[in-house]
Amino acid sequence: MERVSGQAPIYEIQNLIGEGLTSCVYKAVRKDPRGWTAQKVALKVLKSKKDVHILKNEFEKLQRVRSKYCVKLLAWETLPQGPALVLELLQGLSLQE
Repeated sequence: MERVSGQAPIYEIQNLIGEGLTSCVYKAVRKDPRGWTAQKVALKVLKSKKDVHILKNEFEKLQRVRSKYCVKLLAWETLPQGPALVLELLQGLSLQE
């Protein structure tokens, strides 16, 4: 099997969207390292690396979901801030609102 490697995307965090017990969710822009493409995303970043099993479990479950009523999983990233899920950014009101 042939391996293909590219450059990692760049994430520009814009602001905090929400916070839970184990993670923080940020609005961010995922950019191609060459600057050709940009996509608004949500980054769910773990607060503690000891909770990586929680994020891994969520990742595995979201991989199987195919519904227009659920946020789309885009990627798993290991960022300087910690392990993170890259999710589709949904605009509009929050559940609390």
